[in-house]
Amino acid sequence: MAMSMGDWVLLSAVGGMTQVNGNYYIVAGATANTFQLRDLNGVPIDSTAYSAYTAGGTAQRVYTIASPYAANELSLIKYAQNVDTMILCHPNHAPQQLILITATNWTLTSITFGTTVATPTGLLVQSTLAADVVFYAYIITSVDINGQESAPSAYATIGPIKDIRLTAGTNYVRWLPVAGAVSYNVYRANPSYNSPVPAGSVFGFVGNVTGPILIDSNIGPDFSSGPPVIQNPFSGSGSGFYYWSYQHQVFIQPFQLSPFQLPLASPPPQ
Repeated sequence: MAMSMGDWVLLSAVGGMTQVNGNYYIVAGATANTFQLRDLNGVPIDSTAYSAYTAGGTAQRVYTIASPYAANELSLIKYAQNVDTMILCHPNHAPQQLILITATNWTLTSITFGTTVATPTGLLVQSTLAADVVFYAYIITSVDINGQESAPSAYATIGPIKDIRLTAGTNYVRWLPVAGAVSYNVYRANPSYNSPVPAGSVFGFVGNVTGPILIDSNIGPDFSSGPPVIQNPFSGSGSGFYYWSYQHQVFIQPFQLSPFQLPLASPPPQ
């Protein structure tokens, strides 16, 4: 197998020049059939004092993958390992998950904290109510088979029309289906007179449906159960946090990351 500049290699079974056996080197000056050796600090190997090469030898390339860590950050990486998966934490980066699939197939990806089900899009509200001065806003979330609720959608709005609390009528709230969703939660703000519902308004639960439509003929919102508040406790740098939710409220507790003293194969993937 041809080597490339910067590859790490382990030499073994070299005849005569045994001083190189069992050592890791960095490949330099690679051609189709030859390459030069540098030590792990990038310094060219001086073999003038080594025994004369006779025959044989194996160069095994160290499997490497890209990572977000700079060399001067490695000392602050904390890790925990479970069989073929290692969790890596660093104060300057999102937590990473290193997975061994096969000897030459590893993945290193950022860990997703919180929901993984997608947020509904393609929002549309239509109404049987006549034009007037009242504005409405809805928020939709998707729910998967495990009960995960997505981040809230953008506002689905309509208005100005008549007040549904005073005039018989129906608002039809529609959105595009979400892959993996088994149902959807819909929330509504109190109607706003003469101007659209402002950003940051309070929304209350009005219904759970299994299809991408809710029919609202003056459902009273339950403001004790609002849409989830999504926060990523690992954004930015510094100490970590853990969080949990209860009745759509998010509680955050800081903690200091600490190392797990587990062995790490040498040399590690780069």
